[in-house]
Amino acid sequence: MAIMNTELDTLLPFMLNKIIKVLNSDLDRALQEHGLSIAEWRILATLGFTTIDRPAAIAQFTTIDPSTLSRAFDRLEAQGYVERSKPKGSRRGFEFSLTPSGDRALKRAAKIVRKQHDHLLSLLAEDQIKPFLRSVSAVYQAMGRPPELHQD
Repeated sequence: MAIMNTELDTLLPFMLNKIIKVLNSDLDRALQEHGLSIAEWRILATLGFTTIDRPAAIAQFTTIDPSTLSRAFDRLEAQGYVERSKPKGSRRGFEFSLTPSGDRALKRAAKIVRKQHDHLLSLLAEDQIKPFLRSVSAVYQAMGRPPELHQD
């Protein structure tokens, strides 16, 4: 068996994993100070910034596994941030919506996430930012997944 001689720091999967680990660690720490997990923030953001409101669609959109999603919804309901209701015209399943308290929590969390976003982009030269964001989106789309919502 041949051993590949390569620089790990040039392998995209290796580097992206390292970057995400640092980002998630920093984000988790900042959100925990406000009583939220990353999964809870992603759920609040999905409910607040999209029309997606069913658990299965939220799980798919956010890539949160169903058991983590279920626990996160339970915590968000207990905190009064989301409400569960039956969809109109359907006897099966649930849909969720933000409460006014959830909307306030989302706004606080969005500031934290925006600060992290801005810090990350500040590591690049000004003329690198838009090409970087376009490239990330292009790779994601080419992988057969819809683009996530983001602001320029």
